[in-house]
Amino acid sequence: MALTKISRGLLDTGVSDSSDSTAITIDSSERVQIGSTGITSTIDSTFHAHQSVDGDAIYYLFNDTQSSSSSTNETTQLYLGWRDAATGVAVAPRIVAGKEGDFTTAGNADSFLAFHTSVDNTLGEKVRITSAGNVGIGTSSPSKQLEIRNDTATSGQGGASLRLTRGDSSAAENDPIGTIEFYSTDADGAHVSSFIKGIAQEQYGRQGALIIGTASTNATDATELGRFDSTNLKLGRTSGSIGAEEQGIVINKSGYVYLARDGSSSATVIAFARNTDTTATTAGVITCNSGTSTVYGTSSDYRLKENVTYNWDATTRLKQLKPARFNFIADADTIVDGFLAHEVSDIVPEAIVGEKDGTESVGNILDADGNISQENLRKSETVINTDAGETWQETTTTPLYQQIDQAKLVPLLVKTIQELEARITTLENA
Repeated sequence: MALTKISRGLLDTGVSDSSDSTAITIDSSERVQIGSTGITSTIDSTFHAHQSVDGDAIYYLFNDTQSSSSSTNETTQLYLGWRDAATGVAVAPRIVAGKEGDFTTAGNADSFLAFHTSVDNTLGEKVRITSAGNVGIGTSSPSKQLEIRNDTATSGQGGASLRLTRGDSSAAENDPIGTIEFYSTDADGAHVSSFIKGIAQEQYGRQGALIIGTASTNATDATELGRFDSTNLKLGRTSGSIGAEEQGIVINKSGYVYLARDGSSSATVIAFARNTDTTATTAGVITCNSGTSTVYGTSSDYRLKENVTYNWDATTRLKQLKPARFNFIADADTIVDGFLAHEVSDIVPEAIVGEKDGTESVGNILDADGNISQENLRKSETVINTDAGETWQETTTTPLYQQIDQAKLVPLLVKTIQELEARITTLENA
């Protein structure tokens, strides 16, 4: 039946047919269309409203395909947008309400809501909200509160994903309050994961902590690598106590650093390397031995040395050293024994770092227009992007204080003692 004439009563209520074309059409299947039939000669949905603009149909379409079947694919759909004028293909965004359970069985009427957009005239699902409240972007079966997937493999690698889990606010000690998980699926289907997890720590009065975890090759689950809490950054361990039987690293916000290794044999806890841009070379280590002592080692292997000689005068050089007693300006009440660095530099130069009366430039970075972009920086700690027109502006200088490694004086002391011992022996035998 076509409604081409409206009674006066309907006009009074705001329903009007102001043209000769059909305004509202209801077909024999009780499907309703507002507007002309447009591109199609039949109504292809339960409700269809559209207006032709520049050959395309701008329209809203409601399509109800629900039945008593237990099929999970039956949906109710709402199109919002347009239909391609040349092909009649719907390329509009689409909202789909579907069923996840068997509507014919009591208690199984679970549903989902999905949002579709089109690429090259092909509609595809982009976002879904499941009956459990999980939101999936790029996936129609999110297993977490939020799951974002990109299943397009590149260079033999699987698709990458992100999943967000909301935890239980009443969680027990170390239970997650929220988790962000990053993972990919390889050819074997194994998940290679990492995660960021927020937890509540009951033993600290529900103090919060942030955990970072990674997985080994082809592992299905990631394990904790480190955690931040209100006091410490902990790597490889969960306790910040030096007495805890855990190996790992603790960096306390007060500046305290603690390193621990397992086992009763000697083990290196810190290693220093140089020439890492060519051939990395170990320059020194800090090692805990099998007991409770610590060894501070610097490279001394004979294979690293040449021009070795044992005949040199240590006593003459030692007599040039000027041991002194003094206090540091910052600690006026403490008198100590030691050396002035510049008085040692000509005698044992390897024991001294820096130059006498050394200074360093302090200033600003100027952008290409001459404006200050960063200020009060040490030049040695600054990177200037000359390609972007940045320049350095010195405003003052700051002292670079010399330092001494008094352990480097030991060979001179030992050789002097040997020379004295030789002279004493000669005198005794005279």
